[in-house]
Amino acid sequence: MALHFDYALRLRSNSVKTPGLYGYAGVVVHRSASLASMYSFNAINVKTKSALIKMTAFVLRER
Repeated sequence: MALHFDYALRLRSNSVKTPGLYGYAGVVVHRSASLASMYSFNAINVKTKSALIKMTAFVLRER
């Protein structure tokens, strides 16, 4: 939803100054940056979860 709003906003503001292609390119860059940050957050999250699982397994084994 936020990306759609950002796309509409950029398209409206850029259509006055430059052709629509530049507005679209800005949206693509913005969207891929969002996806990259989301992916890196998920990767960190997965690493944290696997570390917690290993610690839990270790604690249970020591009992």
